[in-house]
Amino acid sequence: LMFIFAYLPYLLAEALDLSGIMAILFCGIVMSHYTHFNLSPTTQMTAQQSFRTLAFMAETAIFAYMGLSLPTLHHRFHWGFICS
Repeated sequence: LMFIFAYLPYLLAEALDLSGIMAILFCGIVMSHYTHFNLSPTTQMTAQQSFRTLAFMAETAIFAYMGLSLPTLHHRFHWGFICS
């Protein structure tokens, strides 16, 4: 249920041609103040550990993707930008 409420503002903002990132930011601020304290202590720990695990997995996947795709990019170095 918390995943649905976290994803719903993004869908609504995109449907209205607004910024989905700002909607997620505002939703995260509001949910951090109200959602966590309305859960039981056991559910608080479970939700916290679940979100930390998901965040770690997402971060690992992004860094692995970026690291594996880096050799396929064709770079042009401009020494004027690097040396200045």
